[in-house]
Amino acid sequence: MMHGAHVAGAQPPSDRCSGLPQAAASASRALYFAAPVMVYLAYSRRGEVHHDIWHQMALLRESTRAGHLLTSDPFSYAATLSESMQHEWGAGALALMLVIAGGSAALMFLKFALMIPVVVTTWLQARRFPTVWPAACALGCLAAAMVSYSNMPVCAQTYSVALFSILLWCLSLDHAGGRLWMALFLPLFVVWVNLHGGFAVGLLVLAAYGIEQALRRRPWVHIAAYLPLLVACVAFNPYGVKFYANILLGLTMQRPIITEWKPFWAFTSLTADGVVFVASLLVAAYAFWKVGPRRFEGALVLALLAVATIKAEKVIPLYALAWFSVMLGAARFVPLARAATRLSRAEPGTILVVLVTLVVVSGSFLAGSRFWQLRVPGIDPQARFSNVYPVGPVEYLRTSAFRGNVMTPFDQGAFVSWKLYPAVKVGCDSRYEVAYDPRWVEEVHSMYVDPANTRWAATLVRYPTDLVLVDRLLPLAQKLSSAGGGWQRVYRDDMWELYARPGLSLPQRDRSGEMIEGTLP
Repeated sequence: MMHGAHVAGAQPPSDRCSGLPQAAASASRALYFAAPVMVYLAYSRRGEVHHDIWHQMALLRESTRAGHLLTSDPFSYAATLSESMQHEWGAGALALMLVIAGGSAALMFLKFALMIPVVVTTWLQARRFPTVWPAACALGCLAAAMVSYSNMPVCAQTYSVALFSILLWCLSLDHAGGRLWMALFLPLFVVWVNLHGGFAVGLLVLAAYGIEQALRRRPWVHIAAYLPLLVACVAFNPYGVKFYANILLGLTMQRPIITEWKPFWAFTSLTADGVVFVASLLVAAYAFWKVGPRRFEGALVLALLAVATIKAEKVIPLYALAWFSVMLGAARFVPLARAATRLSRAEPGTILVVLVTLVVVSGSFLAGSRFWQLRVPGIDPQARFSNVYPVGPVEYLRTSAFRGNVMTPFDQGAFVSWKLYPAVKVGCDSRYEVAYDPRWVEEVHSMYVDPANTRWAATLVRYPTDLVLVDRLLPLAQKLSSAGGGWQRVYRDDMWELYARPGLSLPQRDRSGEMIEGTLP
């Protein structure tokens, strides 16, 4: 990212694998690239639709019918904001067009297409330093595990990951003296503004890069002039200058019910992502100790993104890309990386076995996962509450010709809107501050998950609720089932239940024991 191709005084070792025939040497070089790519694919193999895509597509579908982008919410029967600004509207437009044109296959194509910029830009950086390919391969595998965090079909953040990888490559070109990237990146940035709020991280990283360049007495004035231009381009969106305040609110507000927005120290146990992140910090600390601040270029950018990741786990893919770029530049001067290069020349057969094993193991995970298929799971006891959808209840409501208001959990409300609007309006969904007062979202969440919540009945009657959709293992399900003379269960399967308000008569349906899977659209 922020490193040159050569530093005076550095004498990197030869790239030749003298103990191998030329064909075997070529194979080993190919595997240094293939192994991280396979790890990236293996970690990205999940095909469950991300829950945000439903409300993104629903907004654009209804906006198309209305003839303009809607700024007032039509989907909820609860109180919503007087003006709704959806900063991911472009992601919804693209997803809707692809789904209409090619269904679920088109959406899966988009998922893998967005991985291409990440793979290509990291490869372009690694190929500049062939003398540390063994270390680059190891760094790439570690980074791949973190980058894949948001690669579901199709989380809007995936656009930010792809565009951020391009920005890092542009900064590599800038460090080498190129300036053409500034003109080429400008239209990409305008597109980024309309896809996902992660463009703000791009601005912060660009500012950090400029500051570090100035501290190192390198050209920086062009970055200082370019940043205001990019900030001005943020106004190129359907909401105009109002968008600035909206994005600032989105970046600074607390989202206590969303795991990925919680600070790192809020977790009682480390997740797999957390373990890899901590390992990456240790590797970076080791490299900084061995290289020293003068040759450890990109330290400010890396520190900025590390702090952001500690404050909110969702930043980890962007951190991972910057981490790989910075560590790649430092690897030339790290004794351990040089030792890995010497080992690859001394024990080429062993290295080949390790690389082939890594590729084969990653491939076996892929083959067993049917990674090419998009899924809309209706029942999944291993992944409750997120990216599992009330497919059965929605089918029940459609066949019952139900029209009315359904209280819905945070992650599942948008799916109901996509499938049943305008016949059904929802009480809550994952748009958070985009459509609702955050206090209402948190009140609904507490009603569902807090066993000590005694105000759940008041929450349900605060707005005219006809039905309550609930995961049958949540505390609210137990409260509804034991409410004598009150709410009556009209539907159940192995994961979901529907409860009707007193006086509402609906047919009973029990689908317990059935495996239920949904479809897109």
